[in-house]
Amino acid sequence: ATLSLANGMDINYMLLSSDDVYAHSIAVARQLTDRIHTVFESVLRTVSGEGTDSAITLNNYVFYDLNDCMKVGLRSEWVDMGRNSEEFNAVTVGINYQATSNLMLRPEIRMDNFHSDINDASNSGGISATGRRDSTVFGFDAIWSY
Repeated sequence: ATLSLANGMDINYMLLSSDDVYAHSIAVARQLTDRIHTVFESVLRTVSGEGTDSAITLNNYVFYDLNDCMKVGLRSEWVDMGRNSEEFNAVTVGINYQATSNLMLRPEIRMDNFHSDINDASNSGGISATGRRDSTVFGFDAIWSY
């Protein structure tokens, strides 16, 4: 469900629920100027039977429109995977390039800051990343709409 408020602000709520999974997302989008817009998002996910706490993610996005086809974005993300102190922060800088009306290209550089070894052998949570700490990653994806 989406609720549009005054001054260019929208609130969006999504819910997924089944016998094993509960997840919801709340996003608040705001147009600050003609070229700058922000999005704040909170995601909660719980899977029954895994023996873990709920995973929580907080994201904050800022976009600057360079022109009609290209925008620069910055994302700050905090993730608590629900396993004691095993959480991390990430900062991503990227470009959204609308190459055609149905093709968007999105290169990015992401810097992760892990607060502890996320796979300490006592509770791996299915994540294979023994010894992983801070990292910097270049990524690229494309979205094809039809």
